[in-house]
Amino acid sequence: MEKIRDRSNGSVDMVSVSAVIPTYNGTRYLVDAVQSALTQTYELLEIIVVDDGSEADIEKILAPFFPKVKFVRQENAGPAAARNHGISIAKGDLIALLDDDDMWHPTKTALQVQRMIENPECGLVYSYQELIDEQGRVIPNEAPTEFPSGSVYREFLTKNRIGTPSATLIRREVFEKIGLFDETRECISCEDYDLWLRISGNFDVMFCPGTLVSYRVRNSGISQNLDKHLKAHHYVFNKLISQHIESPKLTDREFYAAFGFNLHHTLKRFAYGYYYIVENRTKARCLMLAVLRKHPFCFKDILYFIIFSMPDPLFRVLRRTKQKLADACLSLQLKS
Repeated sequence: MEKIRDRSNGSVDMVSVSAVIPTYNGTRYLVDAVQSALTQTYELLEIIVVDDGSEADIEKILAPFFPKVKFVRQENAGPAAARNHGISIAKGDLIALLDDDDMWHPTKTALQVQRMIENPECGLVYSYQELIDEQGRVIPNEAPTEFPSGSVYREFLTKNRIGTPSATLIRREVFEKIGLFDETRECISCEDYDLWLRISGNFDVMFCPGTLVSYRVRNSGISQNLDKHLKAHHYVFNKLISQHIESPKLTDREFYAAFGFNLHHTLKRFAYGYYYIVENRTKARCLMLAVLRKHPFCFKDILYFIIFSMPDPLFRVLRRTKQKLADACLSLQLKS
């Protein structure tokens, strides 16, 4: 393991890392996640799997990995509670989170620990993740053009910069100062973003380059979860406003400019989801109308509101035409 020097007395201590893997009925991909933690080039202090009241026999699945893997079980309370349980019993100086359907690349921990050591004021290190499908095949994806580092609260307030908790490494002191994941049921699916905002408001955050994490994109339950995801975003947004009023970290002008940008794009994203995924034109139109009330002169938003208001037959023709164009473009790319 890497060594870090205590600046107060000059002594040298080992930096220990605890991996925390929450799972709920994770029978399909859990073994892959655990193996990716076991094969890290940086030796982990411990790997803790927290079973959030699964119906499946998770302990039996993990038995071949004992005692290298520690297994604990709790009554079903949600992913935030499962992560918090693991963090609360972890002994490491640093906490590395890993979802049960994601995978770390072998050097993930080593590179992020080094980044943490180089930046003693840093509370969280994050990386960008590649996308894989349910069969583990890489999904082509255009990465963001910027990855903020340092004092990044304003940038994180503008939008969530971390695609998955599996891409993070966090100092234990962070949780002691700002608390754990929000276990409120209304926050489920946004509890990670809520935590990143609280961390970035109190600590430096550093980006660690490289393809270090594989994030699995799964299609199951998307249509059923949109309502919950939208409510979770509203919960976090309301919480953000309350926190700003109580303890502002930006001026009102800076805060509401960044917050307004986030709200605008979040409403548009959910409008697209309701229209294209679950084909709920009513909700899609309502959300786009809310977008237009905040930004009434955006031509693209006006165009989408018109599209979302089209009769179904006309929209189906438009969608088929769009798909044919996309297929033609893909064919040209493959030929070239």
